[in-house]
Amino acid sequence: MTEDGELAFTMVWQSYDTPFKLWADEKRRKKYETFFGPGVGAEVVKIDAEQRLVGIRLTTGGPLKVEEAKEAVSA
Repeated sequence: MTEDGELAFTMVWQSYDTPFKLWADEKRRKKYETFFGPGVGAEVVKIDAEQRLVGIRLTTGGPLKVEEAKEAVSA
């Protein structure tokens, strides 16, 4: 559950070959929302840089605004 009461689910991958910047690209992030949607927001989360773990966090409540997505990536 998020602070806003939305459901959240994070899928985690070990990504040796694909850099985090590519995962977090805005066009790709929007594709994650439409692939798993409708009504789903997606943000890319760096889980562990050393182990090269990256996550896609899906949230109910609709697509994220660009500002929200950028805040999530920089956090």
